[in-house]
Amino acid sequence: MTWKPLSSDEPVPGTPVKRSLEYLVKKFGMPEIDAWAVIVRQWPEAVGSSLAEHSRPLTLRDGVLKVVVDDSQWLTQLKWVGPKVVERLNEATSTPVVDRLELRLE
Repeated sequence: MTWKPLSSDEPVPGTPVKRSLEYLVKKFGMPEIDAWAVIVRQWPEAVGSSLAEHSRPLTLRDGVLKVVVDDSQWLTQLKWVGPKVVERLNEATSTPVVDRLELRLE
């Protein structure tokens, strides 16, 4: 392996953990750590309490929020309200981070 200097964005030894995590999150196309925390915290409010009991956000990458749902009836309902959920989550975060939902039955 050929040596090359670190880019100015890459953390160096001694860098605070938060900065290192933020670098990795950005590198892998994930939202800021604070945005993910808001999404998880606001999920019940964004989808409603009944739907929240049967679904949960799993991952967010490149604007696609993957959501697991425990029953096909709830998955269908979430498909119908999906655009509104995206809108509500983006309002809750400081910058829009969710473009669409990808639903999975589990």
